[in-house]
Amino acid sequence: MDFSLPEVTAGIGGVLTATKAVVSAVKDLKSPPKALLAAISTLETEALDLKQTVLDLKTEALKLGEENLSLRRENSELREQVRAHERRALEGEQYHLKIVGQATVVVKDDNQDIHYCSACWAKSRVAIPLQALPRPMIRMGTHYCPNCKANIHIHS
Repeated sequence: MDFSLPEVTAGIGGVLTATKAVVSAVKDLKSPPKALLAAISTLETEALDLKQTVLDLKTEALKLGEENLSLRRENSELREQVRAHERRALEGEQYHLKIVGQATVVVKDDNQDIHYCSACWAKSRVAIPLQALPRPMIRMGTHYCPNCKANIHIHS
């Protein structure tokens, strides 16, 4: 049978109150029987054990609450990552590889004049626009990727 923390605490409180009442009544007696004193001692020990159990339960409940909060945050972050991945996958369907001169670049279906880095696209499905070099050089290329720093020769 499962009990909630408030139910357990209330039950323990009742035991403690009863124990205090018995102890008080026995102390009022001039010469209490030894069996009664032993019972009182046992009740007092059990009451202390119950107090410790309540403290342990409260500590465990606090830890579980913190863990739950942490797991909820992690779950939220993972859900956002999944949504971002799904968005990139849908967006990725709009891009394809195109050979321009001797270079292979990525272009978007609705604007094939903008060239994107094929290396960055292959590695992480991120469309990084290629930048024109200020002074094209035969050895360096005509464009470069600001992300991976690749130099690319594009001759259209």
